[in-house]
Amino acid sequence: MSSATITVRCACGWEKTGAEDDVIVGTTEHGGRLHNMTPTRDEVLSMTVSSADDPYVTSESRRTLKRAPARPTTRSARTPKGS
Repeated sequence: MSSATITVRCACGWEKTGAEDDVIVGTTEHGGRLHNMTPTRDEVLSMTVSSADDPYVTSESRRTLKRAPARPTTRSARTPKGS
């Protein structure tokens, strides 16, 4: 069992930070529950983000499981209304 603290962020905005083993279990459960996918341990570890490099990882998200706010899509930003 590992005690390293890691953060994983899913493409849907779901995020989990904590002990490596807890994050792997949580991410695997999230993938199965919401996306009908079961990632391997290596796949989960490949999804980790560095809090030093990622401005979206805050002190709050390091302590809790949270869902990131929705971001506007690129298409809606480029496509004028009525086009």
